[in-house]
Amino acid sequence: MRLRLLFPAWVLNDRKLGRLRAELKPLADFHDLEVTYFRGEEPEDTWATFTKIPEIGNLNSIANILKDATKTLIEIGDFDVLYTFSGGPHFQLLDIIIASLAKKPVVMRLNGDGAFVRKRLFTPQEKMYQDAIDDLTLNNFDLIIPVSSVLREMVLGRVKDKSRITEEIPLSVDLENFTVAPQPDELTLGYGGRISPEKGMDFLQKLINYTPGTKYRVAGHLQMEDFRFPDNCHYIGELLQEEMPTFYTRISVVVLPSYTEGCPNMLLEAYASGRPVMVTPQAHPPELPVFGWEIPHDVEQWHKVIETIDVDECHELGLKAREWLCNEWPSQEEVGAALSEKLIEVS
Repeated sequence: MRLRLLFPAWVLNDRKLGRLRAELKPLADFHDLEVTYFRGEEPEDTWATFTKIPEIGNLNSIANILKDATKTLIEIGDFDVLYTFSGGPHFQLLDIIIASLAKKPVVMRLNGDGAFVRKRLFTPQEKMYQDAIDDLTLNNFDLIIPVSSVLREMVLGRVKDKSRITEEIPLSVDLENFTVAPQPDELTLGYGGRISPEKGMDFLQKLINYTPGTKYRVAGHLQMEDFRFPDNCHYIGELLQEEMPTFYTRISVVVLPSYTEGCPNMLLEAYASGRPVMVTPQAHPPELPVFGWEIPHDVEQWHKVIETIDVDECHELGLKAREWLCNEWPSQEEVGAALSEKLIEVS
């Protein structure tokens, strides 16, 4: 059964498009995808139909949300299921209203713990307001598909109807895009993702300053104005998804000191590139084993481990990580099939 899936992307830029390619393309083999957006340029991709809709107004206004939901329906016409990623509560509310007006089911792919993120970013009053909308929307999705067991346990504690929460279906990685390159001559630690508080970037800043003799390469969208890059840390800027394979070839170990994660793409891409990782316990779900080092948020412990890292050991660990990923982790085709089955059931 082939469905027409509506995915409201809202803002479409190179970073967002890279994520959509990674997470939506596996579904394109099973269903027709309609991606709507109100800001950005139409991509040349052919795996989905991209439709630009009128600019939306202030999402803090419920009246604007209702008006823009109606605009969206007029532009896109009919669909079978609205499929969306977890994100800002106002966007989740807009997705639910669009599906409700169309009398169609709405399914959310749960990628992260928004409540935890808001705790670190917002004032208590802002957090209370956003959490209330989040709770409302979580209880109105027809189906929620978490990417990890950790997120599944979290959302089970927040919704009344537990039957709407599926088993976790993880993210996947396109192994053909990543190859194992020789280790750099000099030990280089690397991070490639959003430079934001929940990713443990305050801790990474301390680590970089604490280990001036260690080389770092950092890439990603800078969301912390106070983050600094001393002489031992080269900031590359924000990279496109197709530039990430090259990024991994130039580092020895991927570091991810997050305070919360769902199913981190960075670790999957590191393993696909034959690179070991240094992570905090919160930076990976139990089903994603650590090929490398798991260390709590303690700069001195990280420093001691860094001093013992051997380039040859990194190479061996990286090969084991790639082998495990190829043999044990679900492929893009398997993830696409599992998601497709859930979407057909809810339609």
